[in-house]
Amino acid sequence: MNTRRLLLFVLTAAITPWLTPGSDRNAVLSASTATAGSEVDCSRENGNDAGQKIQACLDHLPSGGIADARGLTGTQTVAHTITLVKPGTVLLLGSSTTLTLADGVTIDLVGSNVRVEGTGTTSVIRLGNQSSIRVGSPGHPLWGWHVEKLTVNPSPGKLPIAGLMLNNARQGIIREVWISGIHGSAVDVAENCWSDRAIDSIVTENDIGYNFHGDALNAWNIRGGLINTNRIGLNFDLGSGRLQGFSISDGTQMEANKDAGIRLVSGTILGLFLSEIYSEIFESQRLIKTQQSASQLHVGQLSITNGYIYSKDTPPLYLGSRPQDTVNASISSVILYHSQRKMQIVEASGVNTSVTVSESESESSVYADTSTEQLAVSRDGARTSTMHGGIPAK
Repeated sequence: MNTRRLLLFVLTAAITPWLTPGSDRNAVLSASTATAGSEVDCSRENGNDAGQKIQACLDHLPSGGIADARGLTGTQTVAHTITLVKPGTVLLLGSSTTLTLADGVTIDLVGSNVRVEGTGTTSVIRLGNQSSIRVGSPGHPLWGWHVEKLTVNPSPGKLPIAGLMLNNARQGIIREVWISGIHGSAVDVAENCWSDRAIDSIVTENDIGYNFHGDALNAWNIRGGLINTNRIGLNFDLGSGRLQGFSISDGTQMEANKDAGIRLVSGTILGLFLSEIYSEIFESQRLIKTQQSASQLHVGQLSITNGYIYSKDTPPLYLGSRPQDTVNASISSVILYHSQRKMQIVEASGVNTSVTVSESESESSVYADTSTEQLAVSRDGARTSTMHGGIPAK
């Protein structure tokens, strides 16, 4: 075949699908041809709404890969649940995109090493009644999940189950996610969720920011971000469950949570460590308080180090125990700034409560020369001590 005939043959083969009567010119935009390696453009999928387009996109990925929904801009409807099943799947959402979930609709992360990622606060997921983003489920654990760079809130007048719901969700990351306005919990954490991280995320104006219940909630770290203006910032109501090695660090801010920044209700807590935190609390608010239920509360170690607390009128920590409870705490290198003449850092109650405060200060913002030597007040047989330079305060 000479060169001219070969060129004509190649050109004819290339354009035949576009010229043949009855051929589908849009076929090049279908999933099979819109896939670049393991990446699919969701905006080119068929579907009645964004939810169907995204699910078709996810279904057409060969075995994980990128479902790119950044082309679905503006306010988009999701009428059916979106499920990320294939391990290694990444769902990308664009800026200035709002996915509005219908009542009862969820976004479910099921496969390990899956990720839902936006571009920042303008990538919005609006939840309907009984809606949520669900990570894992009872009996079906997953590992290595990510939810990142999103805003999550209810549609006007709607009551979601929670912003994020975790169950059997392990070694995951919540990064730069802003959850607000949830009537229940912004982040609801159930059984067997361990080695998870919340990094530079914001939970504000919810009933509860992070709600922990169940067993094996180990090796968590909340690193930076804001936990502000909720009724309760973090709630630990484990029942008969157990938690080990939970840390809050790196400048995490807990401000103006109306009841408490942290509430300890039930379960066995072996190591709750707060370091380098910043807190402001106002009328009758607490940074940390115990509020037991019918179940036993055993706090093996609560530790606060290198923190700043402003309190308007109330000692920021209330730690109490009943005969069936135990509460052990140590506070060191903490500055308490307040609006009273004198204020202790800790109010301790009950014979099974033991608190040591060391190398810390309490200073008034109103009155001069009113530093408090004894930084823990004891009631009902609680054991407390205050140390300055290794010497017990008088």
